[in-house]
Amino acid sequence: MIQETNILKDVYDYVGRFISYPSEHARIAHVAWIAHTYLLKSFYATPRLTVLSPEKRSGKTRLLEITKLLVQNPQGMVSPSPASLYTLIECLETTPTLLIDEIGRLLERKDIGEFVAIVEAGFQPGHTVPRVTLDGTRRVENFAVYAPILMAGIDNNRMPDTVLDRSITLRMRRHIGPRLKYRNRDANEGHALAARLAAWAASVSDRASGIEPIMPDDLNDREQDKWEPLFIVGRLADLSETDVTDVTDVTDDFGWEQRIRKAALALSNEDKEGETPSNSEALLRDIYGVFYNEFSTLDCIRTTDLLDKLNCLEEAPWSSYLYGRPLDGRGLAKILRPHNIKRTTIRFDGKPDKGYHRSDFEDAFNRYLGHPKTTVTRVTAVTSVTSNPSFRDSENPSTLSTLDEFEKELAY
Repeated sequence: MIQETNILKDVYDYVGRFISYPSEHARIAHVAWIAHTYLLKSFYATPRLTVLSPEKRSGKTRLLEITKLLVQNPQGMVSPSPASLYTLIECLETTPTLLIDEIGRLLERKDIGEFVAIVEAGFQPGHTVPRVTLDGTRRVENFAVYAPILMAGIDNNRMPDTVLDRSITLRMRRHIGPRLKYRNRDANEGHALAARLAAWAASVSDRASGIEPIMPDDLNDREQDKWEPLFIVGRLADLSETDVTDVTDVTDDFGWEQRIRKAALALSNEDKEGETPSNSEALLRDIYGVFYNEFSTLDCIRTTDLLDKLNCLEEAPWSSYLYGRPLDGRGLAKILRPHNIKRTTIRFDGKPDKGYHRSDFEDAFNRYLGHPKTTVTRVTAVTSVTSNPSFRDSENPSTLSTLDEFEKELAY
């Protein structure tokens, strides 16, 4: 068995000489992702690596060049056709690492369904994409698509959510300071590191399939799926170090698995902070604000009063949601219907009118909002819509116990 004690550290040092990373966490994730390409058969998934930047000349091409020197069987390309990807993955004896530059150009095509299908299905082993072939007789052929993919390009907000969910995203920024120079002669060192990575992976592959790392609860199921292979890489690197006292730390915390854990949590938080909520989630958040900031003592609200509040929120889309017109009762009901929240007839001050019970929102608030990190914009108070503010007083004080705690977490 080959005892390789410093391989990830050497890769870490090498890439840092040429690539300006947006953070230490991005550098750690990149190193672990490179190493994982040699151990694909041992993993439940292969995370996509998405490298984005707001502007050109932010280091994406350099990162691609360096990655190409280090990963298993690299295949660099720009705007590939789906047929070429099927063929590369199926026909090459060693699973290729697909390095796709200018991903924005590919996503500008009218039909990107084929490409997205490869990215999604190829995330886990055993998944295939069925396609009809016409070689004499019409038949269905299942194409294997399990392979690591790196996608780099300008962030034009066209990357499908299903692709980002399966991706570890590095958001590059233009470098400030002395240039990080790379010359062709530096490639030989990269090739030598790739050979060492391959030898190391061969020596630890038997161990890899038996490792089940403890994943952080802060990561959701999909995030745990995509980060688990890198956690295993970290554990294998730690197990390879026979004399840990002689190993120079590259971060404050010793151990590659621990460094990768910190990177996973940090980068996942960045992704969540940069996410644009769906219309459904945004509506729930704004309705929560209406109930708990303006009508905190009421158990129900008229549809018209709720719409007035929503359509007055300056940074919300509701005032022009319906092709320039404000959100109306029918549009509100349509968005809420998948959450099983329905408007009903309620008596307000003795007169029947259409409205919503606050209790109908409780389950959706807990499931989809969690503990929001951002505050909800306060809106101007209006006349009370009911003369019976007993919801939170005595009739059923336990109903909102969870939401009461939720409200206390909301910072104002």
